[in-house]
Amino acid sequence: MNMLIDESRVSPCLIWHAPLKPHVTFPEFFIRLVQAICQSQQISVLADGHRYLSLEPYRLIYYGEEWYLVACQSSEIRVFALTTIGAVTVASEKFIQRDDISSLISGEGFITALPHFPFINDVIDTFRQ
Repeated sequence: MNMLIDESRVSPCLIWHAPLKPHVTFPEFFIRLVQAICQSQQISVLADGHRYLSLEPYRLIYYGEEWYLVACQSSEIRVFALTTIGAVTVASEKFIQRDDISSLISGEGFITALPHFPFINDVIDTFRQ
């Protein structure tokens, strides 16, 4: 660890990530979402032309050049790429974060599946019918 943080020589490691995708109101949404997550407040979002009400936001995750909002709605996990969100409204209603959901969405398998979540959700919905 000392070699990695030693400022007297060139670091042996370089961490690089791709720049964020441009989004006109990204900073405003990001701040609202962080506050709602920290204060366990429900939100509503407009994403891809659909309004999602009574969402319980759990976490913002950066993966594969994209930020994702992970939330619950009626005990079902929802994932939204932040670039698809057109509006965020923070509600006054609070919620209690569930440990099982927090644990699930922190796992490597869940995180690496984020870009494919809409497809995975459609497949699951097909079998529910």
